[in-house]
Amino acid sequence: MDCCPLPFDSRLLKQRATGDGRPYRPYSARRKEMSVSHKTKAPKVALLSLAAVVFWVALWAVAAGRVGQELLLPTPAQVWTSLRTLAVTAEFWQTLGWTLLRINAGCALGMGIGIVLGLVTGISKTLDIFLRPIVSVAQSTPVASLIILALVWIQKDFVPVFAAALMTAPHLLANTRQGIAETPQELREMVQLYRVSPANRLRGLYVPQVLPYVLSGCASAIGFGWKAGVAAEVLSIPTKAVGTEIYHSKIYLDTPALFAWTAAVIVLSVILERLVRWALSAVAARQQKQKGGADD
Repeated sequence: MDCCPLPFDSRLLKQRATGDGRPYRPYSARRKEMSVSHKTKAPKVALLSLAAVVFWVALWAVAAGRVGQELLLPTPAQVWTSLRTLAVTAEFWQTLGWTLLRINAGCALGMGIGIVLGLVTGISKTLDIFLRPIVSVAQSTPVASLIILALVWIQKDFVPVFAAALMTAPHLLANTRQGIAETPQELREMVQLYRVSPANRLRGLYVPQVLPYVLSGCASAIGFGWKAGVAAEVLSIPTKAVGTEIYHSKIYLDTPALFAWTAAVIVLSVILERLVRWALSAVAARQQKQKGGADD
């Protein structure tokens, strides 16, 4: 005699799906709690960050006062005066714009190359073994050596683009390849069993899998790209470049201007990195919301 099936309770299934015995809560409720917690901690973090900046600027002022020589270590006031003098000129903003264009172009190029190579080497073990020596050489060679070699090969205005791309590509390659390696073997076997086309396999399986790794790699690689790009500008001395102005400030012993240009680079890099992190967080939140909507 057949037994009567037990009544199906979807709430019990959802409770088990949490994995820890707690009642299931929709993604919208969880997202709201995380947002409230973040808003509560944000003022405290902002105050601590401001206090840290004030502390280090005060320490800088004390150290500059003890040294007493503008040539060796200018005071924050002297650097601020030099920065204000530069900021009222059109040439200052044109120089920042050209540096921003070169380095961002290099970072975007390097990210694209790194993602493509990461997908290729992650899917094909043969290509991974074939390209591994080149990647190892690029990661091990000092940046200054590569910049000097680039001065022999390409025009000096494109050397910062080359340097930024060279620094960002390995990060994206490694992160993308790691995302491919973390793809569950069951899903790989399933797409092979059902003979899914390579395009659909890439779009439906690998891209969603590597997206978090790519977002994390972009956030960390942008800083390395800026450092390498500005260093390349100092060595190659292109027209309209922050690195060129830093080099000229060193040649003419204008230490406050050197600090001012360096501060401008730091501020620009931090703003750009924050914007990139904000954009990537928005993309990640959208992906998580779509998953949560499916769960709801």
